[in-house]
Amino acid sequence: MNVIDLSHIINSDMSTYTKDEKLEVYNIASIEKDGYNEKLLKLCTHAGTHIDAPSHMINKGRTIDEFNISDFIGIATIIDISNINKVDVEDLIFYREKINNCDFVILRTGWDRYWGSDEYLNGFPSLTEEAAKWLCSFNIRGVGIDTISIDKFDSIDFEVHNTILSRGKIIIENLTNLDEVREEEFTLVATPLKIEGADASPVRAIAITN
Repeated sequence: MNVIDLSHIINSDMSTYTKDEKLEVYNIASIEKDGYNEKLLKLCTHAGTHIDAPSHMINKGRTIDEFNISDFIGIATIIDISNINKVDVEDLIFYREKINNCDFVILRTGWDRYWGSDEYLNGFPSLTEEAAKWLCSFNIRGVGIDTISIDKFDSIDFEVHNTILSRGKIIIENLTNLDEVREEEFTLVATPLKIEGADASPVRAIAITN
């Protein structure tokens, strides 16, 4: 068994969608003073590698804690879209059989190489609304991507988010190390924190291969 970490490290230098989402870390205890170390984190639910639940965009949509833990574990397939900026249905049809036999579709753009820089936040590849609708016509649980958003970088209406989340599926964003996954299919584990009423949660996503 081989385990590949698909998660970015969480620190104060990580890329975030807005400045308000920046991580804040406070030392509230130390070994010297208290006999133990403890930190307090101010952490956005969409920070780092994370899952969007339907409630992120959909009124009365399911929250993170309303999913069964098994919903975040399943068979995934990676589709390389690194040479495509705007991914439409025609770019995905070739992978129909793979999509039909998996729980999660993972889109590899290679954009994670810009993590931590201003470039990470602009011009990244994304799905079209039509492509999102086509993917959701399959019996998948969710779609993942190695960019900060599955919508285009300058989106205002977040059509792709709304398309996927309105159908009860999840979105995984800010994945990394997808180039290390060599198998066509693998087991994806992306378990969120069990936060009551949460619209999203950071995850420690991993790929398990043979």
